[in-house]
Amino acid sequence: PTSSPTKAPVKSNGSPSPSPSPSPSKRPPVDVDIDMFYTATPSTCFVVAKDDNDEWCDVVLNQCNITGGNNNNKYYRLQLLEKAGAFYVWMKWGRVGETPKASAKDLKGGFSTMEAALKVFAKKYRDKTGNAWGSEFVPKKGKYTPIQIDNDVEVKEELKMVNVKSEDIEYLPSSLDPKTRELIEVLFSKETRDEALSSFNLDLKRLPLGVPSKQQIEIGVEILNDIEDKLSGGNVSESFSELSSRFYTSIPHSFGRNR
Repeated sequence: PTSSPTKAPVKSNGSPSPSPSPSPSKRPPVDVDIDMFYTATPSTCFVVAKDDNDEWCDVVLNQCNITGGNNNNKYYRLQLLEKAGAFYVWMKWGRVGETPKASAKDLKGGFSTMEAALKVFAKKYRDKTGNAWGSEFVPKKGKYTPIQIDNDVEVKEELKMVNVKSEDIEYLPSSLDPKTRELIEVLFSKETRDEALSSFNLDLKRLPLGVPSKQQIEIGVEILNDIEDKLSGGNVSESFSELSSRFYTSIPHSFGRNR
C-alpha cells in the first residue's frame, strides 16, 4: 500500500527514522472538505501537486497533549493543489473528529507559479511542525507531528456489517498482563467498539484522519510497548500522560471534548 508521505517518519522514542519512505507513485486524493466551502471550485477541479524533489505536497498533521491541565487533540491538513495551470494551498484545522468549520479553513491562490505556492505551503509547514519542508523530521515540543496515511486501503464489502450486536462477537481469553489488558480496555472502550461494529464508521471515530499506514501503526505499537514496560516497573522516564499523548498523536482518535 502507498502512504501520504512525511519527510522522515518518526519513531516512538522521538528520533527520526534512519531513512525517509519514498513518495508513493499514486497521486493522493484531494481533500473533499473543500466542497463544503467552495461550491464554485469543488475538489474534483484540483489535483495534488509534487515539489521538485518528487514529493507530493500533501500533509496530515496531528497533536495530542493531555499532560497537566492540557486538553489538546487537534489536526492540521495541508495540501498544495493545481487547477488549470494555477496553484493553490488548501488548509483546514480543528479538533480531531469534529466537523470542519468555515472559520477554520483557507484556500490561498491561485498562484501563477508552483514556486510561489510552495513558498506559502512550506512556511505553514514550518510554522506548524518547527521543521523545514523537505528536511528530516525531528519532533518539536508544542508542535504538530506528520502522520502517514494509507490512501490505498479500502473496506471490503463483506466487512461493512450493519447492526451487529456485541453479544454476537466471541472473544478469546486474553493472555495480556492484567494491567496491560486494563489499559487496552480504556484506550478502546466498549462504547467506541460498539459504535464501530454497528456502523463501521471508521473515518469519524476510530480513524478520524484516515487509515494510518503500516509504518505509522508500528510507531503506535512501540509506544504501547513503552506503556507496558512502565506498568511492569521498567525504566521508562516519561509519565503515563506523556506516553498517552504520544500514542494519540501517532494514532489519532476522536474523544469529543473529553480529556
